[in-house]
Amino acid sequence: MKRKRHIFEVNKQLRKKLEVGSIANNISDRLAKAYEIAKETIQNEHKEAELALKDIEEQIKGINITEDNRPSTKELALFDDFGAKAWDIHSSEDDLLVLEEVRVVFLFREIEIAIKEMMHIAFPNINLKGLYRWDIVNSHLKTNGISLKNIPGFQETDSLRIVNNNIKHSSELSEDTKRSLPYWKNKHQFTYKNLRNFRENVEPKIHKFMEGLGESIIDAAFNFDDAKLEKIACELSERLSREHAEQFIEKLRSKY
Repeated sequence: MKRKRHIFEVNKQLRKKLEVGSIANNISDRLAKAYEIAKETIQNEHKEAELALKDIEEQIKGINITEDNRPSTKELALFDDFGAKAWDIHSSEDDLLVLEEVRVVFLFREIEIAIKEMMHIAFPNINLKGLYRWDIVNSHLKTNGISLKNIPGFQETDSLRIVNNNIKHSSELSEDTKRSLPYWKNKHQFTYKNLRNFRENVEPKIHKFMEGLGESIIDAAFNFDDAKLEKIACELSERLSREHAEQFIEKLRSKY
């Protein structure tokens, strides 16, 4: 019976390691397909509006307006069409920006959820309610010997977090965003192109960061070398009497 229980415990620890590793290595981009479909639709509408506007401009060039030669109803309609197509182009550009903003916000949402899940598996007693704040996440991980800043890809991931917060409040770049990466230094507001280029550039490094964080969490929670065991033993020896230590050892053995 004890033998079976020992196998179960080992498997449980291995399962948790695999779960953390799987979450860290599988940050999904579930919006990718829908994003591409929507982007193609908007870009086609943008192109059609540009062609139509160019055609209207050519027709307007041929209109000779003087005090004695007022435009006809048909000619006035061309000016209305010109304004409408110009607005369509402007709207499609806004739509592309919104589409990219959604993708950026969703990507950071996936990262936030993944980090919470990994921490909950590795440190089950942790309070999940405060983990929406980056400083609290950082504090919890530091307590377990994990420094986010030392993990490759942290700067890009932190910049994504800052851009995500910026997007929710303004289309103009905040000072925090400008300081987060040199890429943003001379830019003043978000556009579809600069936001898309940012996301595409940082995404590979963000995946690298998540892989590194997963490995760090696994190491902190489930791997125990002699130095770590010695530290735990020293800490407990300061709190437990010999009698309580013997009781603790028996209780610990009974779990395996």
